[in-house]
Amino acid sequence: MDKASAQIRAELTQLSDQFRHRHPWLVKYQSWLGAGVMMMAISVMAITSYAYIELQLPAVIAVIIIAWATSFIHELEHDLIHYAYFKKQPVLHHLMMLLCWLMRPGTVNPWIRRRLHLLHHKVSGSKQDIEERGITNGMKWSPLRLLMLMDGTLALILNHKVKHLPYTLLKGFVAYLPIGILYFVCWYSYLAFHISSFLELNIMWPELLTQNIDALNTLAVLLIWPFFLRSFCLNFVSSNMHYYGDVEEKNIVQQTQVWTSKWLLPLHLFCFNFASTHGIHHFVVRDPFYIRQSISKDAHKIMKKHGVRFNDFSTFKRANRFKKEVTV
Repeated sequence: MDKASAQIRAELTQLSDQFRHRHPWLVKYQSWLGAGVMMMAISVMAITSYAYIELQLPAVIAVIIIAWATSFIHELEHDLIHYAYFKKQPVLHHLMMLLCWLMRPGTVNPWIRRRLHLLHHKVSGSKQDIEERGITNGMKWSPLRLLMLMDGTLALILNHKVKHLPYTLLKGFVAYLPIGILYFVCWYSYLAFHISSFLELNIMWPELLTQNIDALNTLAVLLIWPFFLRSFCLNFVSSNMHYYGDVEEKNIVQQTQVWTSKWLLPLHLFCFNFASTHGIHHFVVRDPFYIRQSISKDAHKIMKKHGVRFNDFSTFKRANRFKKEVTV
């Protein structure tokens, strides 16, 4: 690790230790706090779903509320990947992992994602970083990249050479099996049915689909569209706050930047301020999301002092390269 990264890690760890010392209950009850946040998020989703089904809430508002609630669940899954909750109680640990997947069904199997994410920490910014490359990190900006940010399946297909496509699709199928596969069957059935109806195409749809289209429409509002909104916001900020291609190995200062601009608030609303706090996580992996958020103001001062970039939006024209003189 380079000197600047090591110094930032030391100072952020000290900052975290001080915060933990002032609030020892956060450490003592860390696992149950995580479980409490999980129950809060699921409760918000359930109450919102009931209000929508009972015609007490417009579809747009329901989508926004549920997408916001699932942003907490993403943070919980990320912490679980690093064994932040119930590490010594495997039944509860894996139950939380499963609930994270069920509430965000379009994601990769979280046990498989654990391997991808831990690899991300080891090789961030390189071709081996499958997690970030999978959400378009390092690609030239184009309408195609924007489309790939919106749909994980398209990203999986379009991000690989044709000769490798069968193997890629097989790996993708296994990674999403079974919950993610059910999600994408529902998603593409919903899209195909409504696009064909809008275009007035005469298609003989299976009876199973036509008889259950009302239920599918409800599922779209309560699960599919919220997932679409949340994942797009997360993928957009994550794929652009990480640098790619010309970073030094294990140089964390070069791996990520920090986004704090107020213009990002609409995106941060649905990914729990991810681009503002995720850089902290690369330096101090152990902290759960609420500690990162709590110390972020002071952490940002430390990171900026030692050269971490803030609000480097020129990365869009460099395809996420770190060096500012690079053109891609």
